[in-house]
Amino acid sequence: MIIILSSQDSAFKDQNLQEIKAKILTRPDSSQFDYDVFYGAKLEPEDLKKSLLSLPAVGSQRLIIIREAERLSQHNQNLVLEFAQKDDRTTVLVLEMTQTEAIAPLVIKLKSKAKFIQGQEEARANVFDLTKAISRDTPAQALQILDGLLTQGIHPLQVMGGLVWYWGSIRSTLRKADYQKGLRALREADVGIKRSRLEPGYALEMLVVKLSLTRAG
Repeated sequence: MIIILSSQDSAFKDQNLQEIKAKILTRPDSSQFDYDVFYGAKLEPEDLKKSLLSLPAVGSQRLIIIREAERLSQHNQNLVLEFAQKDDRTTVLVLEMTQTEAIAPLVIKLKSKAKFIQGQEEARANVFDLTKAISRDTPAQALQILDGLLTQGIHPLQVMGGLVWYWGSIRSTLRKADYQKGLRALREADVGIKRSRLEPGYALEMLVVKLSLTRAG
């Protein structure tokens, strides 16, 4: 089981973590034998892999908390995805982060497999809403959501990451020519943003329209 706990409010996250610990670690010695805490930026893949493979020692479940999960390396993100595919009920993995947009591709992949606990600020429009609008072939709505994301201070490259993963995830539903057309649009926007050829907001607006029209076929 995976729980994604996201908020800019530290008190909100700490309170929820305490509630999760009280629910999972019910034995007096559970905190010693069935509980691991890691920090995303400092986490070694071998340590995470070992923890995810371990079985409960004294209780019915283990609890693993990764704080600052938005700083997980790509290797560690892949390990989290592998764990999600197993649907392990003996281990509860909590990904604590400031905001989901920081690792949007990973969060999107976990959308149907994780429980989300979000602070009030995270309940606002996010990259998921943007991709849904593109899938519904509603470019006007998609542009409105994009504007909201940028106004919130979401970095354009975080939005790009979510759009790149989204386009790959719907590949099987697209004609080959349309899929390739979308890839070209993604590359053009990425280069335009990274090389400062285009104002990031404008580059993303053009990209969203192109993907919406390509998706509509």
